[in-house]
Amino acid sequence: EAIDLGIANSKNLKLAQNKIDESVARLAVVKDNVLPSASASFLYNHAEIPTHSLSIGGGNPINLPNRADAFVGTAAVQEVVYGGGKYRYAQESTRLLTDVARLDADKNKEEITYAIINSYFSLYKVMQSKKVVAQNLESIASQLKQAQRFFEQGIVTKNDVLRFQLQQANVSLTDLEIENNRKIINYNLDILLGLPEDTDIELTDAEATLPASAPLNTYLSLAMASRQELQQLDIRNKVANYNIKSIKANQLPTVGVGANLYYINPNGSFIPAANEYIMPVTLGATVSWNVASLWTNKNKISEAKIQQQEI
Repeated sequence: EAIDLGIANSKNLKLAQNKIDESVARLAVVKDNVLPSASASFLYNHAEIPTHSLSIGGGNPINLPNRADAFVGTAAVQEVVYGGGKYRYAQESTRLLTDVARLDADKNKEEITYAIINSYFSLYKVMQSKKVVAQNLESIASQLKQAQRFFEQGIVTKNDVLRFQLQQANVSLTDLEIENNRKIINYNLDILLGLPEDTDIELTDAEATLPASAPLNTYLSLAMASRQELQQLDIRNKVANYNIKSIKANQLPTVGVGANLYYINPNGSFIPAANEYIMPVTLGATVSWNVASLWTNKNKISEAKIQQQEI
């Protein structure tokens, strides 16, 4: 019950979940980069022509209108057909980083569970110590009462009475110290469970039997297979490998295709009559290659490999 309450109210786990959501959103953005790009624009242009007669060389003059209007519209769709695999590498790398964020959340969950269990048993041990001290105080009080009665009867000396009083004072100081420790552990457990700081936690007696211990190699194998840190190292190594591939992909050419639609209306009317505007459509393919990347990427690849070795 305490573990479930602590996990439900943990601010660290909520922050870890936000990081997971952020990684998932980043992965969606990377996937969107693969989609075709499209754009559209529309232009209206008005011209005033004060000198509307033009003569060149002595030939017949060219008469221009006093003013002119024109409408120009464009629409374009572009898509990268081949980019050296950069988009695929970016998508795989981002997906792996999302897995790293999930493992971070699992690790935080285990750390919170361990902290709650540790604080719970620390509080349990303190409470048991208080019971023992209370029994000791009760026994010393009984002995002190008996010693005082014997002192009144002249059976024991004053020193015997003082010895029991000193013992009672020492045990009372121990009880006070244990109570202070109980308050500190109780406060820390309140914070872990997300409860108000002044909540006084009462524990039930732990009667559950512990399972039998397995051989050490079993626990070592389980740790190697389940520890989030080791899984994260493996995933980060894969991310670094994709980073190297992405840098190498910059040395490859990029191929893209596109289509463009133009609307040209020099008539001046927003809706022209038939045959008074043109609407050409063009299709094209583009091949681009940054040749300089053949020698500028060399050091970037070396740097990426060193970063992978650090992992």
